[in-house]
Amino acid sequence: MTSYAEPIGNAAVIFAVICAVLAAPYLAWQYRRRGTVTAGRTWAQTSFLLYLMCAWALVLMPFPDDPCRRTVTPQLQPFNWVHLARAGSTGTLSLLTNPNTVMFVFNVALLFPLGVYLRRWFGRGLVVSALAGFAMSLAFEVTQYTAIFGLYECTYRQFNVDDLIANTSGAIIGWLVAPLVFIVPRRGAEPVAPDRVTVPRRGLSCVLDFWIALILTFLATSLAETFSLPVPPGPMYVVLLVTCALLPAVTTGRTPGQLSVGMRMEPGNPLRWILRALLVWGPYPGFYLLSDYGLAHRHDPLGIAALATAGLCVVWPLILLTGIHERLSGTRAVPDSSQRDLKASTSVGSVG
Repeated sequence: MTSYAEPIGNAAVIFAVICAVLAAPYLAWQYRRRGTVTAGRTWAQTSFLLYLMCAWALVLMPFPDDPCRRTVTPQLQPFNWVHLARAGSTGTLSLLTNPNTVMFVFNVALLFPLGVYLRRWFGRGLVVSALAGFAMSLAFEVTQYTAIFGLYECTYRQFNVDDLIANTSGAIIGWLVAPLVFIVPRRGAEPVAPDRVTVPRRGLSCVLDFWIALILTFLATSLAETFSLPVPPGPMYVVLLVTCALLPAVTTGRTPGQLSVGMRMEPGNPLRWILRALLVWGPYPGFYLLSDYGLAHRHDPLGIAALATAGLCVVWPLILLTGIHERLSGTRAVPDSSQRDLKASTSVGSVG
């Protein structure tokens, strides 16, 4: 089991990194496409990604230090595992615990979840699921036979036709018993997008605006240093002012973050949009002011910065939760018109 735990652990770590990087873009895509994020859809898609990563990790890992230390030849005889298991067993219990039997069962289990997902979440039939299982198993074997398509000099894992049989059987079995596997949700009717913009959706748009401004600030300051150009004081907030207060005038009431999650501001008054941006982002220059104060008066700048950051991180969610920025600016966030048109034209139906 140790040999299986290491690949699964590595896949889980990589999965966590991918989730950390892609969480915000994924949620933005869900909001823009459907107007809402559901726990069932998120669980199905993320768990399926984790399963695929673990399956490939088990097939390819651990990577060898010296792939050419032994010769690995293809095994092309169907059900050769039965002959090997019988030859190395002295009774029924010995046959069941034989490594060849255990390996065949493991290969059946490897694509069992694929059949479950294909039926419950993707709504595919038995034939399509069997073909998908065979295609994925063949991809495993070809990748192994070619030593990850030439990445290694020698083949370090065997191309085995019994693995094709076991993997495909696992996908078929998974499809047959899928109605009993409730941990994978069944895709049903598309959820109705709400007519209002929720607080998490507004918060995500602000997070995306901050990230986009941070990236643009880094690029602008890098170019300014490269070409010896002047940099204005507080470049981050200059960029925030441009992207969140001035750019909406061009994009008819959408900041980059709001555009990403499919929302916009009403009414169409640029002065109100500027006031809204100042109310949302106005507290954050206090971070730099307190840091400069700590440096000027020889106080602990890191301590003051940490305190300012903690305080501002409390103030900002309160602004979004209370909606004071909308009441004072006379604006409100609404679903994008294209999103509302999509909602009106989408028929609700059950899949699978």
